[in-house]
Amino acid sequence: MPVVMVKRANDDKVDNVDYATMLSKLPGIVANALNAPPDGFLDEADISVLDVGSSVPFYEVNRHAISIVVFAHDFPERMLNLDNRCSQIIERCKEYLPSGTTLSVWVLCMPTSWGEAVVA
Repeated sequence: MPVVMVKRANDDKVDNVDYATMLSKLPGIVANALNAPPDGFLDEADISVLDVGSSVPFYEVNRHAISIVVFAHDFPERMLNLDNRCSQIIERCKEYLPSGTTLSVWVLCMPTSWGEAVVA
């Protein structure tokens, strides 16, 4: 279950509507790009998107209008062409952003563990 963190720079380069549209499309974009059957099968319900907005308390040097960091499990099938998968995320996100928007994407793959529970 990949986790996607998205940060928008504190400026007016990307309006709220474009940003919200891109965020809503991001689970499908990431699932499609990182799908790696048989073990790394994904659909958009498997993707958790965390919008950290523009108020994250750290300073970015050379910041982009939109910064995306994807944390995902390092399935061998996914690692074979990780650069292509990252490029696919970039290209698909660009479809929802205005011309001139700067965008960065990191896809960080590592051993992971995921669980969930319902508290009674």
